[in-house]
Amino acid sequence: MLTPEYLEHCPDDIVVLYSELDQLIMRDVVRRIMKTGHITSTAAWQVLRAQESGLIYDEIIAEAALYTNASEQQVQALFKDAGLKAVAYDSAIYTAAGLSPPPLAMVPAALQVLNAGLQKTQGYLQNLTKTTANGAQQAYIHAATIAEMQVESGAFDYVSAIRNAVRTAIDGGEWVTYPSGHHDRLDVATRRAVLTGINQTSAEVSLSYADDMECDLVETTAHAGARPSHMVWQGQVFSRSGKSDKYDDFAGATGYGTGAGLCGWHCRHSFHPFFEGLSESAYPKSKLKEYENQIVTYNGEKISYYDATQQQRAMERAIRDSKRKAAGFDEAVKSAKDEPTAKAMKQEFDAAAVRLKKQEAALKDFTQQTGLLRQREREQVVATKTAGKTVSFGRSPAQKAVQAANKQYQQWIHDVGASDAAPKTLAKYYQEKYNNSPAYQLLKGYSHAVDKGDIHPLVGLAQYQKSAAEIGEKIVGVTTSTGVTIESFATHFIDRIIGQTSTPHTDMRCGVTVDAAADALKNPVKLGSVRTLDNGDIRQTLYGKHATVTISICDKRLIQTNPR
Repeated sequence: MLTPEYLEHCPDDIVVLYSELDQLIMRDVVRRIMKTGHITSTAAWQVLRAQESGLIYDEIIAEAALYTNASEQQVQALFKDAGLKAVAYDSAIYTAAGLSPPPLAMVPAALQVLNAGLQKTQGYLQNLTKTTANGAQQAYIHAATIAEMQVESGAFDYVSAIRNAVRTAIDGGEWVTYPSGHHDRLDVATRRAVLTGINQTSAEVSLSYADDMECDLVETTAHAGARPSHMVWQGQVFSRSGKSDKYDDFAGATGYGTGAGLCGWHCRHSFHPFFEGLSESAYPKSKLKEYENQIVTYNGEKISYYDATQQQRAMERAIRDSKRKAAGFDEAVKSAKDEPTAKAMKQEFDAAAVRLKKQEAALKDFTQQTGLLRQREREQVVATKTAGKTVSFGRSPAQKAVQAANKQYQQWIHDVGASDAAPKTLAKYYQEKYNNSPAYQLLKGYSHAVDKGDIHPLVGLAQYQKSAAEIGEKIVGVTTSTGVTIESFATHFIDRIIGQTSTPHTDMRCGVTVDAAADALKNPVKLGSVRTLDNGDIRQTLYGKHATVTISICDKRLIQTNPR
């Protein structure tokens, strides 16, 4: 038996190798696209495309051979370790039952199973590299053809065509497509192949021992976050022969031997021998119930632990994709033949960097809210081994991504006039954002008002915050003449207090003093009709001497104000 924890991390080192290969291929494709230069002859472009596509395939196959050799050694060591661990765990149970299980090296049938599983997995990984080489070649041909056609048509200039070609190449390329039509990136396919190969092979070794020990009963392992179809049989005892009156049939109940069942695709469950009257269940019903009912909370919503882990995996894949794109555009910047092209590629890199930082901040917030462990190894896209440590994303592209994202953030707060009071760094901004702090709500409302033209950037965020504080001090808590005690206010109300101008101008709205708005609530000269909106909110406008104020009666909230 192998534990769920062992199975979760056993593919990590192999994925490291194939992640590095994945990025090496992607960078090579981008370099060759940038190599086209200002080719004006269609014939010359086609000749270069044919030459480069052939070179891509040949060089990837050669490079992949190096990685395959390295991975074969690691896969072999991993299978041996997994086999020994599985046998050691099961042997302890057999020994406790008074049996004498031989060591793995003395069981030819088990060794044959182990070697067969090893060969199958290594063959699958070799096929992955060949599929990847074909995919990269087709990605280059497709991207280069698009660039050629766009330039030739006159609809795009050279820089735009190359930009589009690089985007196409980065988005395409190293996908692994299964017979079902489903496709994964190389790192995902590698993790699935190694995990499934290890688990299935170790399971067959365990069954070989069970045959020799004449053990009919087995107990499946259990873990939190199991997929619903596996949760129904995890942590239970089954009969391998199916002849037990007390326990269900092993294969029939768990789906063992099928891709969707026990030890199938991406499954972290295993099983161990169980002896009636001697063994105690490793998973009491209370523990299984705890696993089944485990929930987490995210943004106030309760979600199952399994759904939360799936959401985390999706966020990790998105981060890896953004890192991959940033690395690709970084290569494009380095390989650009002229300044306009380099500038265009830098813009693409900056956009990818900003998107990456948003995704990382979102994942950090998600794991903090849900209590899930952040698995940074699953966020890696470039993976190299240095002094025994895994280094992800490449130090230079990572630093550039951080710098680019911070630069864009600083430019943004400057453009909207928020430099005087906004968080000074992008990291602090995201901390405010995902805590949904009052300061973030004000910054969000302020920038939205500037974008709409409701207030001028020269107002500044500091003044916006000052106006909000004055509203909170002078109006929140006030009871209107109609009996509504104000509890909050929309940021749009702040916009209206400040206004677009301090003196009358055509098509520009003057602001309203907080005192005038407060007076309208307490001493209205006229009451507007109570109206119900489509969303169910009930509102009323109170007309004061110098201002009108619209409130939400349901939410006890200030909505907007206008001068009179």
